[in-house]
Amino acid sequence: MKTLRLCFLISALLLTGCMLLTPEDPPQEPTELKPDDFAWDEIDIAQDYEYIDVTRIDCGTLRSKLTGSGKCLPVKLPFATSAIRCPLSFPAESLTFACIDQDQVPALYVSFAFSKNAHNIDLSELMPCAPASDGPAAQKPPRFPTDPGYHVCLLQNATPGELVQAPDALRPAGTYIDLSNTACTDADIQHLLNNHILSGPFDIVMDTRFLDEQARTKAFKDLPALFRFYRKLPVHPNLNTAPNTDSIR
Repeated sequence: MKTLRLCFLISALLLTGCMLLTPEDPPQEPTELKPDDFAWDEIDIAQDYEYIDVTRIDCGTLRSKLTGSGKCLPVKLPFATSAIRCPLSFPAESLTFACIDQDQVPALYVSFAFSKNAHNIDLSELMPCAPASDGPAAQKPPRFPTDPGYHVCLLQNATPGELVQAPDALRPAGTYIDLSNTACTDADIQHLLNNHILSGPFDIVMDTRFLDEQARTKAFKDLPALFRFYRKLPVHPNLNTAPNTDSIR
């Protein structure tokens, strides 16, 4: 009996020693930028301008600030080979950021994509907006062979959304809500206009590629409003536990 007790004691000591030598793994670092993430303080676009010859802005500095968070990676877009994409916390999904050298003032393309499971997102501080649509995205004939069309609501505040003449046809520019990837009905749009509430999927976009130099300069000053909007969203504990809801209500 004494031998059995001694063996048990030795086993317990060995087990305790192993636990001391091999502590539990630390909690896994979140892979997405949450609204309250400290990294936003480092990549606050409002603080990161580097002016050269008064109007020129250093795109490289903006990109390095985003990738410096450790959660944003380079991505190629059809119109930009040095864009950045960051995973975001639910109800958002991702931030796509492209700063494109263009004349003296670079052009911006910024898109906050919201999950198809996002429900009743309050867009009051970005409103009002004006609906506009054409081409296949609006269930209309294509205007040219590769026309994706557009279905948007042009925001009227910061860098107002507008339809501009691109090389092939009219297209949305400035700041707008992109509804092209969802079966949004006239009733859904009316609900948005009346209540300023929308469910996913949708993107909030600032695209200044087809705006003039004065408007592109203003866009850099207006961009922080979009970042503030995301930072005010409720912090969701886990992107993968988002509730299943209908697309647009």
